[in-house]
Amino acid sequence: MVATRLPAVVVGTIIFSRRRKVPVVGVHGAGKSCLLLSMAYVVSKMGWGHVNTESMDYFNSALRYVLAGQQLPPTVATQDIRIIVKDMEIDERKYRPFVLSSSDYSGAMFERVMEEYRLMDRQVPVADETASFLKLFERSSCLVVVIDLVRGLGAEEFRADIEAGMRKAFSEQLVPVSRAIEHAVARRGLSNRPVMFVFSKADLHGLTVDEIRPYFDRVMAITLGRLRRLGTPVNLYTTVATGWGRDTTEDQWLHALEAKGVTDLLTGIARAVA
Repeated sequence: MVATRLPAVVVGTIIFSRRRKVPVVGVHGAGKSCLLLSMAYVVSKMGWGHVNTESMDYFNSALRYVLAGQQLPPTVATQDIRIIVKDMEIDERKYRPFVLSSSDYSGAMFERVMEEYRLMDRQVPVADETASFLKLFERSSCLVVVIDLVRGLGAEEFRADIEAGMRKAFSEQLVPVSRAIEHAVARRGLSNRPVMFVFSKADLHGLTVDEIRPYFDRVMAITLGRLRRLGTPVNLYTTVATGWGRDTTEDQWLHALEAKGVTDLLTGIARAVA
């Protein structure tokens, strides 16, 4: 059987209103599509909302792979995804309605921006895609950055030398995007725009936030100090997306539907833009 390819969710944007937008960015393959699928699953299961009609083809296609115990195939075309959240209530606190939506800022574009920030001279005018990223952040209320610790390595190779794997991921993904955020905040005079770093694929890298934080705090100490001075809160999350978690019990196919860490992320976003 020839596997069909899913339409891509290139990058997500959580739209709370015309003034409340939360872009979800990350390199190609970091897990942005799976994160949106997981958000749709959690929102629907908890009774917090539903997906729109246009999103159903994508989610139904993805669910077929999940139930078959298969990894989601590569995504090619783009598709607008909208998840309407209107009844989110946790610990007797009800949050404002918002919409999770995909947008048109691709992973490939994001990678080119990251490459520019690796080499960037602040005296040189920024490229169009970098200017677009700065504008994206300027118009947001919060930014979600998906970091793939095992990118280009795989779980076994990463776990064999965690420090080397962390250095690679931080150098290629975390440091450039943090530089871009600091540049956007300083250049545009922005403040009070929380940044959520989401370390996806926790079932592969096997690390908790508490285990990641010592590396994060040391590597990012100077940038974090600068962001705090500029009024930019930074939060860390780990997630296991729907369809990626596996269990050896008889309920394995049910465990494959679990999305871990996503409720905490959704709550953090809701609180950040409240």
